[in-house]
Amino acid sequence: MSDRYRCIPAMLAVMGILAISAPLVTAKEGAVAILETVIHRDAKPGSIIDVRWAVFTHENNVQRPVTGAPIFVRLVGPDGSASEAFGVESPVGSGRYAASIAVPSGGIQDVIAGMRGDTCSEDGVCQRADYIFPPFDEADIVGDPTVLAPRAVSGSADGPTPPVGVGLAPIIALGIAFALAGSFGAAMAARRRARARAEAVGR
Repeated sequence: MSDRYRCIPAMLAVMGILAISAPLVTAKEGAVAILETVIHRDAKPGSIIDVRWAVFTHENNVQRPVTGAPIFVRLVGPDGSASEAFGVESPVGSGRYAASIAVPSGGIQDVIAGMRGDTCSEDGVCQRADYIFPPFDEADIVGDPTVLAPRAVSGSADGPTPPVGVGLAPIIALGIAFALAGSFGAAMAARRRARARAEAVGR
C-alpha cells in the first residue's frame, strides 16, 4: 500500500473527531440557560437542593437544545464559597439538565450555569476555560442569602475578655461613696447652722 493510501484512515479519523466536536463548539456560542426550578437564596447551608435547567440556542428563529455537553451549575455564597455539580441530561437529546448540589455557607447569592472547557499550553499545562451562559432570570432566584452569624470573641491570651464596664465598677463605687459622704456632710452642716440660729434667737 502506498503512503498516500496509508494516510486515508488517519484523515478519516481526524474528520470524524471534528464532526463530533463541532456541534459542541458551535452550540455554546449564543447559548442560553433557563431555570426550571425556583432557587431560594435562604436555603440552609450544607443542605442538598435539586436544580433543573435547560440549555438551548436560537438558530433562524428555531430553538435548538444543546445536548451531550459537560454542562454544570454553580452556587456562590455571599462569603465567596461555592459548590458545583454537573448536570445529567434527561431525556437524552432534550437539552434539559438536572443536578443535586450542596448549598454553600451563608446561603446562595448567585446561580451560574456554564459548559466545562479546558485550554492547554504548548508545554502541556492545562487549565479550565469554561463558557459561562448569560445570567439566569432573577425572577427564578428569590429571597435573601442567609446572614452569617458573627464569630464569638475569644478574648486575649491572659483570659476571656471581660464584659464592657467591668473595669469601671470600682470607680463607680467610689463615686457613689463620695457622693453619699458629701450629702451627709452637707446635712450635718445645715443642722449646725439651724441650731446656732435658734440659740441666738433665744438669747
